[in-house]
Amino acid sequence: MNNTTSQPGPACIVNGMITDVTVDQFLNAADVIMLLSSIVSSFLQVYVIRSALSHLRRRASDECLHLFLLSMTAGDLILTAFCYPLEIIQHFIGYAPTWVNMMMHFLTWASLSTSSISLILLNLDKLLYFKYPLSYSAVVSKSKGIGIVVATWVACFSFVLAAWLTGSFNCGPDNCLTLKLFHGNTGMYIGFTIGVCILPTLTSLGVALYILKIVSMHKKQLSEEQTLCGNNNGGPHTHQTFASRLRTFYFIFMTTIFTACTLLPYRVINMKRLISPATGQSQCVTLLFLWIMWYLVQLNAVVNPVLTVTVLPQYRARICRKLFGLSDGSEAHTKAVTATHL
Repeated sequence: MNNTTSQPGPACIVNGMITDVTVDQFLNAADVIMLLSSIVSSFLQVYVIRSALSHLRRRASDECLHLFLLSMTAGDLILTAFCYPLEIIQHFIGYAPTWVNMMMHFLTWASLSTSSISLILLNLDKLLYFKYPLSYSAVVSKSKGIGIVVATWVACFSFVLAAWLTGSFNCGPDNCLTLKLFHGNTGMYIGFTIGVCILPTLTSLGVALYILKIVSMHKKQLSEEQTLCGNNNGGPHTHQTFASRLRTFYFIFMTTIFTACTLLPYRVINMKRLISPATGQSQCVTLLFLWIMWYLVQLNAVVNPVLTVTVLPQYRARICRKLFGLSDGSEAHTKAVTATHL
């Protein structure tokens, strides 16, 4: 379990049916499943990135959606194509060189941060649209979105680099496969975890719940605003465009809920362990629970592209055509939406 100040191992106090052998067998099985899942997910992420670039080149509607989704998926791709497989493979074939593991940890933290902040940007984009639909086009633009994405990547990489250079991350004795984060400075680690891992997720969740409240309580108002926008634009596909933006909100909402469920438990539990560390050997059921929470963190990046290609109509139609040569019923809708600009 990398990126932690202490890691549970198979040796533990047996209670009930959960033994140290059970924990060890679970770890081996979970490693194989996560490795295979990461490989499959990487192909889906490449597809999502190519599709997002295609939408941006065609100047399709929802440009900032595709831009922020591209940023989030790029961060997830680094995790599933390099970081997670490299860590898992070392459990079976031995340690990689120290510099390789250092790069793995650096990219893991930077990519996790970038992906989390990109999810916030997706939520803020939908918030601006549903809260201020008439002024959305004047406020949000592709050029501004590109600037925000570049600033996000630079800030995340700079922050993690500063943490490395100041000695906040210390390598373990296994060629740096494990890390000691902010060793001897629990307060710094808690602040880092809250600022980089917990706060972005909670912010996204709060914004998503607020947007859901707007959509649920003001549908009539949104319908009137949609009609007004349609009269201003004079386009026949305004209803389809509005419906597409509503679907993208549901995608972002589902992604945010899933992110909160997979990322928050482990981070919160790990902080509790640091504030009040357990004395003596842990029970096997406790270790198993901690490992499950850790694999949920990895599962987040793996499942994100699956949500994209199953929920977003712009991406679902393309993958249906590529895989089966068929339309899923949203292809015509997607073409209509692409032709319409807000």
